[in-house]
Amino acid sequence: MRSMNEQEPLIPHDSKSVVAWSALATIGWGVGVLAFFIFVQLMVTVFYVGSVYGDISQEEFASIAREIQYNGTLLALSLTSTGLICTALVVMIIGLKPGTSLIEYLLLKLVPWWEWRRWLGLLVAFMVVSTLFSAVASRETPIFVTEVYSTASPFWMLLLALIVAAPLFEEVFFRGFLHRGLAQSYVGHVGAIVITAALWSAIHTQYDYWEMTMVFFLGLLLGAARTYGGSLYLPLAMNAAYNAVSVVIFHAFR
Repeated sequence: MRSMNEQEPLIPHDSKSVVAWSALATIGWGVGVLAFFIFVQLMVTVFYVGSVYGDISQEEFASIAREIQYNGTLLALSLTSTGLICTALVVMIIGLKPGTSLIEYLLLKLVPWWEWRRWLGLLVAFMVVSTLFSAVASRETPIFVTEVYSTASPFWMLLLALIVAAPLFEEVFFRGFLHRGLAQSYVGHVGAIVITAALWSAIHTQYDYWEMTMVFFLGLLLGAARTYGGSLYLPLAMNAAYNAVSVVIFHAFR
C-alpha cells in the first residue's frame, strides 16, 4: 500500500497525444453544442408554459417566461433535458472523429484511492475557504437559489438535475471535450484549464460577479483534478458533491 508520502506528484497524467478534433474544430463544435443547449432550454420552457398556462399569445409567453425563469420545477426539467441530450450530442461529435477512442478522449479512467482522497480533500478545503470569504463579506444566499429551491416540485427532481444531469454535461463538455481539443493546441493543459473554467463561469449568468468568480475558481480546481488526477471521473464526482453539499448547507442554515 502507498503511504501519504508515496502518492504521485502533481504532474499531468494525460500527456500523450490522443486523436482529437483540432482546437479550431473544437471551438466550432463547442459553439454548436451551446447553441443547441439554448435551443433545448427554449423548447423545454415552451413545453412547460404550454402545459401549465395553456394556449397563450406570444406576448404573454414572453412575460410568463421572464416571471418563471427561477422556477425550480422548470429548472429541473431544463437541466435534466439539456444535460442528457447535450451529453449524448457531445459523445456523437467525438464519435465522428475517425480513429479516436471515447475512453481516451474523455479520460474515462479509474484512479487509485489516494487520488480520490487528495482531490476530495482539496474540494472540502475550497468549500470551507469560499464559505468563510462569503461570511466575512456578509454575502447572502442569492435570490436565484432561494426561489429555485422553494418552487421545485417534486424536490427530488431538482436534486437529480443538480447532482446528476448538470454535472454530467458540464464535465463531459468542458473538462472532457473542450479541454481535450484545447490542451493539444499551443495553450496546453494549463491554458485549457483556465479557458474552460472561464467559459464554465460565463454560462452561470444567474449569479452576480462574486458567485461567478467562485465558479471560476471551482472550475480551475475541477480542471486540475481532471489533468493532474488523471481522470474525468474526479471532477464529475467533485461537481456532483459540491452541488449536493450546497443543497444541504442551504437547508441547514436558511
